[in-house]
Amino acid sequence: MGKTDIRTSESKTWGLTFRDKSGYFLGEFGAIILYLGVSNFLTLYFTDVAMLPMALISVIFLVSRLWDAINDPLLGRIADNLKPTQKGKYHRWIWAVPVNCLAYALLFVKIPGLTINQYFIWGLIIYNIYGMASTCCSVPFGALANVITSDPNERTSLAGARGLGEVLGGIVVTIGAPLFMYTTLADGSKVLDSGKFAMVMAVSAVIACVTYMMVFILPKERVPVEKPQKVNLWKVAKGLFTDRAFVSFSIVNILFMAAPMYMQNCTQYICIYYFHNGTIYSVIAAVTVVGRLVALALMGKLAKKFGKKAVTATGILMCAACYFIMYFIHTHSLPVFLALAFLAMLCESFLIYLVWAMITDVIENYVKKSGFQEISTAYALVMFFRKIGTTVAGVAVPAVLGMIGYVAGNVTPEVADRIYSAGALGSGIMYLLVGLILAFVYPLGKAQVEKLYSKQS
Repeated sequence: MGKTDIRTSESKTWGLTFRDKSGYFLGEFGAIILYLGVSNFLTLYFTDVAMLPMALISVIFLVSRLWDAINDPLLGRIADNLKPTQKGKYHRWIWAVPVNCLAYALLFVKIPGLTINQYFIWGLIIYNIYGMASTCCSVPFGALANVITSDPNERTSLAGARGLGEVLGGIVVTIGAPLFMYTTLADGSKVLDSGKFAMVMAVSAVIACVTYMMVFILPKERVPVEKPQKVNLWKVAKGLFTDRAFVSFSIVNILFMAAPMYMQNCTQYICIYYFHNGTIYSVIAAVTVVGRLVALALMGKLAKKFGKKAVTATGILMCAACYFIMYFIHTHSLPVFLALAFLAMLCESFLIYLVWAMITDVIENYVKKSGFQEISTAYALVMFFRKIGTTVAGVAVPAVLGMIGYVAGNVTPEVADRIYSAGALGSGIMYLLVGLILAFVYPLGKAQVEKLYSKQS
């Protein structure tokens, strides 16, 4: 029996426009600035500016993510049960963007006269405000993909637009920021400047605010969401946690959020103390962007031919191999390090860009099997597991730094070598686990996804 185009069976639920893709592109452009700013630089701020002990840094990340365990699913339920406005269910959440950006900027401000304990309390409060506002933005943002279009190919195209926003927004933070936050000393070494640090983060917050708001202004919600049923949250959770696709991809999300953030944080210290130049991070980030763009150009065709599962599993396993090579050769050659970083980021990027389309597949699979329209609740749980991954990295990095003897301003060559080894080996192990789960546990291969979106299903 032949395939049926979903666009002939669902009236006016397709027809992706340039305006839709522009909104999703700009939204991700702003969102990734905030995410990468925190994931790449907050630990560095806590250790080298606020001078917080490693144990207190771990507490900040751990407590904040435990709170996320509560507010992520709660926000998803609220979003599902609110009546749609004239523009749809999710556009109303634009109010949270300015709050998110303000909290982000305040996270990096050095306040004269604060004690260690006061900095700890300040960081804990502002980071939790940032996290709550981020949830209010990111959960509706992600759920929008399910209601902008019902066509699976258009959803992949939408994921591509989001991926491009991620690349270009990432340039602002990962390439641009390190160029302006360091001061050159008389001996030629480059050290972090807390004043420049705060200014760069404030400017990036303004850019993020303007662009992030576009995701709640430009796209059109086409797919009607049925009136929420009075479904017991326990039934929804039980349905999700007994679904192989949801459970396996949730584990993938945990590890896949932890691995890049862990290596990005380690790379900051590798640049400063192993290669003795913090601005090298901009070079590494530029190499990463090239890899991202190559993957973005290939992503659509490869996913259409082989399926998202095959493409991402292969890419991640190759990425793991790059980090294992990096660990075993323990190179002091910057060109060799850059070459391995480029290959790793190229291979990793297929999952980075296809993850949103795969999340949409997982949620669509749950909706079709259960009959429940709890899209935001499901997406909130996905986001919760992604935040568990950032928690793992956020806690692991200061813990590892503490175990290997890191002391800000007094880092010996032996400690720098240990940072390099810990970064490469830890990342390699996490990526290997992700690749194996995608290849052998995650069930939604090419044939299953085609069946999911066919009329016969």
